[in-house]
Amino acid sequence: MDKAVQIAESFLKRGIELVGPVIKNHEGNNHIAFVAVSIGRDGKQIPNNYSLSKAEKSIEEKFGGISIVLINSGDHSISLSIKSLIFRKYIDDVRNVFSAINNNLVDVWIEPKKTTGKKKSDEIRENIAGLIAHYDLKLNKFINLSELNLPSETTCVNVIRKMSPVMFSDIVKELEKRHFQIPDDLWLAKILDRWRKNGMIYRKKNGQYIMTVFGLRALGSGKNRRSPDVIRVLDMASHKI
Repeated sequence: MDKAVQIAESFLKRGIELVGPVIKNHEGNNHIAFVAVSIGRDGKQIPNNYSLSKAEKSIEEKFGGISIVLINSGDHSISLSIKSLIFRKYIDDVRNVFSAINNNLVDVWIEPKKTTGKKKSDEIRENIAGLIAHYDLKLNKFINLSELNLPSETTCVNVIRKMSPVMFSDIVKELEKRHFQIPDDLWLAKILDRWRKNGMIYRKKNGQYIMTVFGLRALGSGKNRRSPDVIRVLDMASHKI
């Protein structure tokens, strides 16, 4: 029996549905399996990454290398595939990964759990590039966040606390003035959105960010000259002079 057919049967025996036949990847000398996924009512992926990782490892031991491509719909399917690939193969190395797709170009950011050497970083980048090639996409940017001088989430919010009300672009400028590196607007937007959902900050209809009463209370208010609240008052006063 053809190896591709045997691989397909192995997935099906484990209750994992495929979209189309398993194909031979002549460039990488392995096989590619297109796995059908869906999102349950609880927001979780079906089948989950644990089940896929377990099946992948078992099948690879018997038939050699396999690349799994998740098929759902639209950009979400691509981002899901990238995240699934990273968490299956590099769960001990990477804490988080997110991506942005613009036309046929993909930007990917990884947040390592520990310092990753160039060899490991290059390996992850090549695996992602190979994966998205199946979608006829190209890797535009690959950013290892551990290699940048990133602001902490609290630092980002303290900029809002100091400059409120403040536009997104001015937050970026202030952070860069402090010699921090912002990998992409999307990276910062995700941080601010997380704090917004937690009720710490509020985004007005005109795009300006302000602190909420809850956020100010949670962060506390210092009485010395260097506290964010005092700095903000001094800044406002200087603008009126």
